[in-house]
Amino acid sequence: MAKIYPFPNQAARALIHSVIQLYAAGKWTRQQMMDRIHQTMKQYGCTTLHFENFTVRITEPVVTSMGQFNVAIIESHSISSRLGCPVCYSAEAGYLAGDKVITVACRDCGCIYRFREKEVKKG
Repeated sequence: MAKIYPFPNQAARALIHSVIQLYAAGKWTRQQMMDRIHQTMKQYGCTTLHFENFTVRITEPVVTSMGQFNVAIIESHSISSRLGCPVCYSAEAGYLAGDKVITVACRDCGCIYRFREKEVKKG
């Protein structure tokens, strides 16, 4: 028989969002953030949780000689016309791919998002 999980409520969503903010503010380590996200989402039996402007996914833990590490991926839903993280609002990002639509990873919270490079007018 399948296990029936409760639906993730607003409190669980607020917890995950605040955990991401704590990491972005430098108060938690990346692994603390990923562990708490993983723990919360496993409690609800889900691997993907959609928020207003981003999605959080958990994947299989990474196993190394130093132990097992939980992994959480934060992705934006939309393409912005400005560089700025939709989760923590930081402008610090590292280039991943793209030309006109650029994919970057936020250096503060780890969110992967895309933005459209503005056309430079030649005059």
